Amino acid sequence: SFPFAKATIDWIKNHEHVYVVEQNRDGQMKTMLCMEHPEVTDKLRSVRYYGGLPLDARTVSDAIVARENAKESA
Repeated sequence: SFPFAKATIDWIKNHEHVYVVEQNRDGQMKTMLCMEHPEVTDKLRSVRYYGGLPLDARTVSDAIVARENAKESA
């Protein structure tokens, strides 16, 4: 919930990166996290889906795997 609990920000800080999964075009949750806590901005990765259908696990996992594979190739 907003505003974000200290435990949420501490959890993000304790991980190399965190995927923020959102079912909207604008990525509002990631944007709010970055605005309120700019110190975690570099740790957050966005997975957004707005195709009009319900979000399914395969869509999320495919996006994360693609992002991780691209990072390894760079």
